[in-house]
Amino acid sequence: MNIDWHLPAKETQITERRIGRVLVEYEDPEIVTLCDQDDVLYLGVAVDEEGDVVRWLESVLYPQKYEALLAGTLGVREALGKPRVWVVDRTREGKPLHAWSLAVEELPEDALPHPGALLPTATRLRLQQSSRRHIS
Repeated sequence: MNIDWHLPAKETQITERRIGRVLVEYEDPEIVTLCDQDDVLYLGVAVDEEGDVVRWLESVLYPQKYEALLAGTLGVREALGKPRVWVVDRTREGKPLHAWSLAVEELPEDALPHPGALLPTATRLRLQQSSRRHIS
């Protein structure tokens, strides 16, 4: 890993989460929504990697925050800003390997998106149009 992580020795169990929508993708997905078996929506941000393991920050994403993220009125970091987030190591195929639950204040600063950084404009427009088509 490239970031200096101070993770607790005790890992956390997480529910199985599957990628719902890829919001930003370069070579691999970078920002995604995830859903668990109870259809709880999560925001996932890839923040570090080593070999075949990608480290994600994941937090519950309420519908109002998702809409604000798409509208460009809420930054990615602010959308992650829950009292607690999960740090999850996943294979590149998405299988969870390890997970820890941490307070946002316990995360390394360089693991978090820059304050106020929005989803790219083209991404927001594409997702807004897609959402409107699903509603019509």
